[in-house]
Amino acid sequence: MIRIIKNHALDNWGKDNGWDIIYEAFTDEEIWEQISHCIHPVNAIQIIDEICQTMDSYRKERRATVDMVNDW
Repeated sequence: MIRIIKNHALDNWGKDNGWDIIYEAFTDEEIWEQISHCIHPVNAIQIIDEICQTMDSYRKERRATVDMVNDW
């Protein structure tokens, strides 16, 4: 699961009120590198969705659960 949490302090990119993406689902470092730079959660969800569509292990069953905490 990728959990995206609204962060009211400085986030990983030094911006106020950013989104922290907590990496829980994928073990492939390359996938994490692709999503780690996403500040807006919609971008991360889109990339995760695209990755899941192309990976053999996720082709039949896509599991990219996003837990949104706080409102955008």
